Amino acid sequence: MAAKNIKATVANNAPENTFPEIMKSIPQADIEAWLSDFTASVDARKMFEKKKAKTNANIQKNLDRYHKNGKKPCFAAFCIAANVPPSFVMGKEREGALYNVYAMDKLINLGSMLYYGNFPDVNKHMRAVLHNIQVTEQEKVPFTYAMAKASVSDKLPLDAKWSVKFRRNNEAEGTGAGQGSPVMRALQTCGIVRVVDEQRNKAYRANKNPLTAYIAELVAQ
Repeated sequence: MAAKNIKATVANNAPENTFPEIMKSIPQADIEAWLSDFTASVDARKMFEKKKAKTNANIQKNLDRYHKNGKKPCFAAFCIAANVPPSFVMGKEREGALYNVYAMDKLINLGSMLYYGNFPDVNKHMRAVLHNIQVTEQEKVPFTYAMAKASVSDKLPLDAKWSVKFRRNNEAEGTGAGQGSPVMRALQTCGIVRVVDEQRNKAYRANKNPLTAYIAELVAQ
């Protein structure tokens, strides 16, 4: 099945359709085809990592685990609705490095939980970041990478203006970058945010689409 057929399926949904309605309208054949291509992409990624470092068993275990969690119709429906290709795991991040494996984990968790409207079971760092993005969007200012890290760890510095409005998790400082980076990469992948400033402290803005509207509803509950 060609990718263009999947895109056509989503495009046929009227603009007023909600994201859950779009997900539930994806044909079974498209879901099965997406999952098949996803499996092929994970296999290709495993081969890439094996050639890169034959002794790195951890990444192979992670890829196997994330693949097991992601090869489900709910995640496929989410990705098709959000225009995430099954080959995302093979996306090039920088020279010699492919898509952040931990972002893959975050994306699978987010997509699977959103399919069922189960926001409380979304990864807690992802939930904090999504809540705080809504706060900055209301103020019409960008959400920065530093804010993402401070959302993960309340030990990191944060402007007093945001400290009283943000949700923050009780984690060590070092966890801020370790979790903040894959969370933001996952949000970019599914079109929830876009980068508006490529400086070291990256800045993001939320996109306007059915998925972000759905997120806003869930955060407000």
